[in-house]
Amino acid sequence: MLQTYFLIIRATPSEKNHNRLTVPCVEAHFWVREKSAEGAMQRARFYLEQKDWITEAIELQPTLTSAMEYLPTETERANYREAQRFGIAMRIK
Repeated sequence: MLQTYFLIIRATPSEKNHNRLTVPCVEAHFWVREKSAEGAMQRARFYLEQKDWITEAIELQPTLTSAMEYLPTETERANYREAQRFGIAMRIK
């Protein structure tokens, strides 16, 4: 059964990333629908790499979440809904 996980990865831009000269590091917030926490982590890391970011550290391990939990802002609620629809949502901070 698919569940929604929230996780945070600290990342740096790769050589191909257009942000590499101006952004030294970001926090990538993910909402991922997967069968397991491990699957959510793998999917988030792959997605991050596809967007030309390099994982530096896991700031928050995949944590089960729901529409009623940890969604204090409209942006986070929108990201949760996006993950429900497409399987993954990422927000760079």
